[in-house]
Amino acid sequence: MFKMMHRIVVASRLGGVAVIVWMTVSCALATVSGVARAAEGDAPPPHTKYIEGGADFTHFTNDVGNGNNQFITFSMSREWAYMLRFDLGRAQRFGDEGVGIGAVFNSYFAKSWSTGIGVSTGSGKFIFPRYRLDVSLGYTFLPAGNLRATIGYVTEQSKGDNSYDRIAGSLTWYAGAHWIVGGYLNYDIGQPGDTITKSGGAGVTWYTWQERYIGATVEYGDVNYTQVGVTDFLVAYEQVWVRANYSEYFNPTFGLNLRADWGTNKFYDFYGISASVFKSW
Repeated sequence: MFKMMHRIVVASRLGGVAVIVWMTVSCALATVSGVARAAEGDAPPPHTKYIEGGADFTHFTNDVGNGNNQFITFSMSREWAYMLRFDLGRAQRFGDEGVGIGAVFNSYFAKSWSTGIGVSTGSGKFIFPRYRLDVSLGYTFLPAGNLRATIGYVTEQSKGDNSYDRIAGSLTWYAGAHWIVGGYLNYDIGQPGDTITKSGGAGVTWYTWQERYIGATVEYGDVNYTQVGVTDFLVAYEQVWVRANYSEYFNPTFGLNLRADWGTNKFYDFYGISASVFKSW
């Protein structure tokens, strides 16, 4: 019972971190695009469509097994106006598998502010939540618009008894023409028991616009939750996650994303690889 409950919560936490990071990166790339094209004096296209598909594989030590995911995502956007994204994926790990779906809408106004809302759900016993809601508010600072702050709220309900509410904040700085530096902090309140979980991360990316992106991120967090059973008790541990990212554009609208992950906690280590291709038009 203890081992299975641990697996359920870890699966939920890993998914939550991934979504927060994804929301931060999405806002970052949208801002980089606007800053770069404004600097070049190009008029933005009326609309941009984007599709990406890929897969990842993760190995867990201590006889926990392996995991894999496959996904496809599609978005439509207009610079400094809106971005609408749809996600579909299949995931398998810890003896469970399921299909997840989600949608995110970001709206930009006054060329400094943005709002976002996302919803997601999925099948499986525990690998996807019963429901998840993300909302965010972003603001761009400095005359060049190269410093962006985002605050967000997340609520997620598992298919069991556990749920959490999260306050999240991130800061992204476009330092010069080729560097992106950023970080984030999360503060979760879990139920039952009003448990507190804090996590954060920082990363740096070197890039040449629409050619090549190379980056690394380090994330750290404690995980605290109440295991529900005949007798409820608190489970607490710490986790470290390191990832390296590489993106290569073969032309301005088509490219490849690669990622390597390593992480550790007191139950196991994990090693992951991910690859995806993307196309915009």
